[in-house]
Amino acid sequence: MPRPKTNTSRWSLISKTLHKRKVACEGEHEDIEANDRMIQKARDQLQTVQNNFDGIEAGLECLFRSLVQNRVSLLNIISL
Repeated sequence: MPRPKTNTSRWSLISKTLHKRKVACEGEHEDIEANDRMIQKARDQLQTVQNNFDGIEAGLECLFRSLVQNRVSLLNIISL
């Protein structure tokens, strides 16, 4: 039995395939944007952590200098 030639059914199939591909690409684009937002959020959080570490480091440095000065003072008192 020969098949009737219908261009509409072929174009319909092609159209459906392209439409599905377009939807998949749009979904991938949204996934990429979501990943970019998550990466930016992680970078912001890492920057906050870095700033906190810098503050702690500065505080510890000040404390260490104070301890050294107190030690020197105590050693000077003992040596008299």
